[in-house]
Amino acid sequence: MGSARLSAPVLRSSLIVLVSILAACDEPDPPPPGPDPVVTTAELTSGELIEVVPCRASHDHELNNVRTFVNRSAVEMFQRCVLVPDAHCTEPFPVGTLFVKWEYELPGCDPVDLKGYTANVKLPAGSYPEGHDWHWQRLTPRLKVVEDGAPMTCLLCHIDHCRAPYGHDLHCTLD
Repeated sequence: MGSARLSAPVLRSSLIVLVSILAACDEPDPPPPGPDPVVTTAELTSGELIEVVPCRASHDHELNNVRTFVNRSAVEMFQRCVLVPDAHCTEPFPVGTLFVKWEYELPGCDPVDLKGYTANVKLPAGSYPEGHDWHWQRLTPRLKVVEDGAPMTCLLCHIDHCRAPYGHDLHCTLD
């Protein structure tokens, strides 16, 4: 009995097909891109964000220690409507207001212990009613979005605890 031999062109074509199939199996499709963070590195480092609540233990935010920052354009409103009990402010924060909570593992809020950020930006009235017109995100220290949109437990807590006289427009000094 004679042995069957493949011609060189057929063998080469078969090898090319096999290598292509194996290459496709080795490289999984890249994951779809996640949402863009609502805060940028430039905003975190430029001085545009002003600390309005210094380092403190949080009864929320996974019991991390937090520092709260807001963009310059909303500092006065935060001081007037959130920090003053019974301020009776009725207007919401302006569209584009950005809050960022820097979250740390240990008391003292040492930059070495930074665990990540919780950030939210005010949207136009009626554009996101389920989030009370705030776009919320939880981010890693490198600004990778871990959660996009506030979980209901976060919203319910802010709705319950961050209204007059303890806060304004879902922001308060208790967390």
